[in-house]
Amino acid sequence: MVEKTKRAKRISGAKGVMAAAVFVAGLLCAASLFAATRADVDDFLKSYESYVVEWENLAKKSSVSAEEMSRLMEKGQGFEQTALTVVNGSEWTAEDQQKVEALNQRLNQAVLTVSQKIMTAYQ
Repeated sequence: MVEKTKRAKRISGAKGVMAAAVFVAGLLCAASLFAATRADVDDFLKSYESYVVEWENLAKKSSVSAEEMSRLMEKGQGFEQTALTVVNGSEWTAEDQQKVEALNQRLNQAVLTVSQKIMTAYQ
């Protein structure tokens, strides 16, 4: 009974990680629409892509630790704050929007892969 409870908590935690990453991606996309300058937009896109690559690298690993996921979740929270400070500009372009949408798709896939690995490990 205790083992089933532990497994259920781990699985629900993995689902929470996926939901949080999707939330951060959506928030970053929305916040980036109001970037202050072209340099701010470029910095945002570069930072966001780097964050997505970190999730993709985690998804490529054969096993994932809770510490690794926690680190990325924390980084996402800090990244969210950074994105929220980049506001009130008019430099955002359709090309920038397309890039963020592509990055969001990559992030969603990476988070899904990580979540599936965690759920499989605890079944």
